Amino acid sequence: MKILKKFEFFKFAHLTLAIIPVLGLTASVCSIAADFSNQNGDNRYIKNMLYVDTHLKLKEGDFIKVNLYNFNEEETKLVKEAIKEIDSLSSKLNYVFSDESNIQTKRILNIRNNREFDNPTIVGRAVFNYNQVTGDIEFPLNIYLRKGLINGFYEKDPSIKLLSYAVKHEVMHTLGFNDLRTDRWLGKSIMYYNADIASDYEVTGITEQDKNDIINCYGGLAGGKDVIYQEEMEEKN
Repeated sequence: MKILKKFEFFKFAHLTLAIIPVLGLTASVCSIAADFSNQNGDNRYIKNMLYVDTHLKLKEGDFIKVNLYNFNEEETKLVKEAIKEIDSLSSKLNYVFSDESNIQTKRILNIRNNREFDNPTIVGRAVFNYNQVTGDIEFPLNIYLRKGLINGFYEKDPSIKLLSYAVKHEVMHTLGFNDLRTDRWLGKSIMYYNADIASDYEVTGITEQDKNDIINCYGGLAGGKDVIYQEEMEEKN
């Protein structure tokens, strides 16, 4: 199944993404009020009913444990690589995988593959709750993906898989990032809603703008990442 360079994201009931004509992805579920606040598509961050930016409340040393369901070996490798790219940007974003770590935590991200959706254009959906006062995103986080995304790829570079793109997009929603619709975001973010236009600007993954905004929200590496992972690996062993 080949994904052509020209494809489009469009809005469903809440924050939704789709690829036409055969595949698509949906974004995070949020309140009607929050969705209404972003009708012009210029808000970088998902907002709660008080229009407060949503975010994960994390500190250095906090782990997010990722449970992967129904992925084969190749798919698992791509999903882990996609998440590790985001993980590498901040000391507060410490994703560990349940098949690699025995760490116990209530901060859980579940990613389930081979899902069935009523709408044939939907590729995935990120689902989570957040506090309507503080904007804190609540665990667990859940991402659902349609099967077969490993077979979709970018026309100009077949090594760029739809599965990897979808995971990065959905994980960014769980960090509080919104779909973007205005021209000022063209070519600047994986969160731009229209992938037809985005692909013309060579956006096929996390951009420098995305990286900078993740760091602005969650902090950079701060020299603590290697120590955190060393302690985690010592505990595992």
